[in-house]
Amino acid sequence: MRGDFLALVNRDLESTAFASALRTWTPALEASGWRPAWSTPAAIVMIRGPRDLPLRPITTRCGLVIGDIFARAPGVEPIQMGFDEAAFLRQCRRLSGDYWGRYVAFRWPTENRSFAVYRDPSGALDCLTWRVAGATVITSSGQLDLPAPLQPKLSLDWDRVAGFLDDPSRIAGALALQGVRAIAPGEIWYDEGQGRYIQVWTPGQFAEPQQRDEIEVKAELVRRVDQCVATCIGSASRTLVEVSGGLDSSIVSTSAAGLAPSGVGAWLNYRASNARSDERIYARAVAAQAGFVLTEAARPLAPFDVAAWEQLSSGVRPPLNALDTRRDADLARRCADLQCDQVLTGQGGDVVFFQEPTALVVADLVGAGARPGAIFAAARSVAAWTRQSVWSVLRQARAAGCKSVSGARWAPIRQRRLDATPCKAHPWLAGLEKVPPAKRLQIEAVTACQSFYGDSHTMRRAAVVHPLLAQPVIELCLGLPTPQLTRCRRDRAFAREAFAERLPPVVATRQAKGELASHYGQAVAATLGDLRPRLLDGELVRHGLLDREALDEALTAEDMILNGNAYAVLSVALVEVWAARWARGA
Repeated sequence: MRGDFLALVNRDLESTAFASALRTWTPALEASGWRPAWSTPAAIVMIRGPRDLPLRPITTRCGLVIGDIFARAPGVEPIQMGFDEAAFLRQCRRLSGDYWGRYVAFRWPTENRSFAVYRDPSGALDCLTWRVAGATVITSSGQLDLPAPLQPKLSLDWDRVAGFLDDPSRIAGALALQGVRAIAPGEIWYDEGQGRYIQVWTPGQFAEPQQRDEIEVKAELVRRVDQCVATCIGSASRTLVEVSGGLDSSIVSTSAAGLAPSGVGAWLNYRASNARSDERIYARAVAAQAGFVLTEAARPLAPFDVAAWEQLSSGVRPPLNALDTRRDADLARRCADLQCDQVLTGQGGDVVFFQEPTALVVADLVGAGARPGAIFAAARSVAAWTRQSVWSVLRQARAAGCKSVSGARWAPIRQRRLDATPCKAHPWLAGLEKVPPAKRLQIEAVTACQSFYGDSHTMRRAAVVHPLLAQPVIELCLGLPTPQLTRCRRDRAFAREAFAERLPPVVATRQAKGELASHYGQAVAATLGDLRPRLLDGELVRHGLLDREALDEALTAEDMILNGNAYAVLSVALVEVWAARWARGA
């Protein structure tokens, strides 16, 4: 299980009420598993979980960094925390430039300065805040299972719930619960008045193409991936590595096998029930080349366990990471049996290496000032890749605007209830007007990857880590133009070239990707007996977010299997289970 922290900060340093309240709060917190780990006259920090989060004091108790923080290069100067606002901002920028990991940095309040928090750019460690009883509460735990005096007063924000239905990746951003705020990744939050914030880090800062020698860039990409994989494995006692057979997990698993095989407890491949989703031939090739023993596990074709969603729905976000209930439960059990406290995945590689087949790559080439001949040649390659005509590619490139990564709306989802007050966009998506269209698409997808750190039964047993979403890897790949990442002819072309020597040819040159749509379609069809009444008579219909008639027509086994709507149904059902629990009081 990943560890969690809880910080209680005095909002009035001249009052003795905080110290008095602590004497009441602390025994109740300790009874529910929290342990005191750090204190100052202005604050107390508590932690819980079998894997304690590291604590690093800064500048003679001026501040504290909680979590895993790693220097990018040897010999980096020790972290300090500035006393005034300008110095604090500089140090947070330095944190994001010289370090990476999963951490939250605090600057404690004094008579002359406010309390401030900085959440690292990865977003791997959540950071929630609210005020109660003269104190500011900051925690990474989304369960909010605190003594009554520390509980925030919460209510559902149905407009944000509607946003979750439009785009499930929004679940990782602003909360749909009023009364608690999630500090954004890469953001400084100041505990002043209504709360003031500064966005220190965004992906768009790294979207400017860098003119560098290709051979050097490929070597740097391999070096950064290896550094992040080795560091992640070294930070855990025992790691389980997922080996799906796809390109991204193959890059991570071969890196792990070459750098730190003794820290790996198992190399695991899941296979689904049909041939199109069975990737064992590729996973076995990776295992043979890297020299590790592959464990193969069946992904059973069975109804989804809706009760498992209910168990996880007491948190502040719908548990999107637990969408596949059977796989989640099986992976959690294997981590327990093997005593693995960490799972390493290849998730995010399709985003940072750029998998999306899109004509917008040609638009990026046009924006870079390429010559007409080069643009037409690129359009021919992209046309073959995306299976459309050259003229269609050129038309899309010419008309390219700010395209969203979210797919088409599922028919039963209504338009947002209050168009006059739309949900605020993620701060990472602001100021991208001058970023080329395909690069914007990549940044939107990086933002959506925040959902990979959400709650699940596996996450409650072990830390789930995605090295390809580590800050050093993201920043390097965002600086590479999409025509370079794809060669305008195929997904993740640059990454395939960079890692070609360590990958078996059957993986490096693989054209298709494992297809789980049919497997999920059959599993959802088998779960409709439970899902239909929940959705047709549920909170989302009651609050006008779903069209009941359209929903009734769509929730059929034929639609799930033939039309590929299984993921949409699962996402909507997950949000329904979560919203229903909060509507009646979690």
